[in-house]
Amino acid sequence: GYNMTHALVQQDNKSAILMEVNGKMSSSKRTKHIRIKYFFVTDRVAQGDIVIEHKPTGEMWIDAHTKPKQGTPFRTDRSHVMNCPINVPDETRVPIC
Repeated sequence: GYNMTHALVQQDNKSAILMEVNGKMSSSKRTKHIRIKYFFVTDRVAQGDIVIEHKPTGEMWIDAHTKPKQGTPFRTDRSHVMNCPINVPDETRVPIC
């Protein structure tokens, strides 16, 4: 197997990152209702098993499933998912294996 030092989690919500890294310390009036058992990620970050990293929403390719993209962002995401060059013409049909 592979030796892993930590798992990388990319998040586009800075408030969520603060909650995941700081736990209850970054809670406010609106988040006081969250039970402590939901801070599992905070414990894993403290142990070094998980590293949280900010990634802008526009660079998250999985958002294609929830948000429509057009032009270059669409082509960039398509190239990641389909493992093809970014500049493939839209009319070109890529054979499915």
